[in-house]
Amino acid sequence: MGSTAAGTWGTLADALAAEHTVVLPDLPGSGCSPLPDSPPALDDVAGQVVAAADAAGLDDFVIAGVSLGAAVAVRIAALRPDRVRGLFPLSGFARPRTTLWFHLEKWSSSPAGRDAALDAFLTSLAFSGAARREASAPGTAAQIALALDLDVRGDLPAITSPALAVAAMGDRLVDAEHSVELAEGLPVPSRPRAAPADGRPPSPPSR
Repeated sequence: MGSTAAGTWGTLADALAAEHTVVLPDLPGSGCSPLPDSPPALDDVAGQVVAAADAAGLDDFVIAGVSLGAAVAVRIAALRPDRVRGLFPLSGFARPRTTLWFHLEKWSSSPAGRDAALDAFLTSLAFSGAARREASAPGTAAQIALALDLDVRGDLPAITSPALAVAAMGDRLVDAEHSVELAEGLPVPSRPRAAPADGRPPSPPSR
């Protein structure tokens, strides 16, 4: 939210591109992605990301997302299991829990455009130390509104691809509890298990 895909992933994208095809779609209202006339819906944003993969000639892909982008990635993995080979939500959330919801509401009520006090406030939320923020994207308010209303908990059990939910422990905006909720909502992969020699049934898989 409020940034671009290139700005979010930084030099990591360059390292990945050395061996993989990397596609960096922006959220509506950020970077090269225009802001629609009506508020963006999660399914629409998910469709735009899949369209970006189509344009890049990718039949299937591993999808990663940060924060709001993680929720978009979850929706895509649930809707298009035929396309998604892996899912990587980083500092993501299935829904804005109380503290995140409060911070997003505070952010959305702040004046539009670049503001030094707002930058300092958001930096104190998002990082454990000093850091520089980009100016807010034109679509930031719409992106925050989308984040405030989303809930992808119902999508998690439908995900069939391997998934790894990762929390950034220094992230003060999206607390680690959100990544725990994502991980706990994912189905436990089934694995072939041999019966013990004594004939007892095998124990259930652990998460």
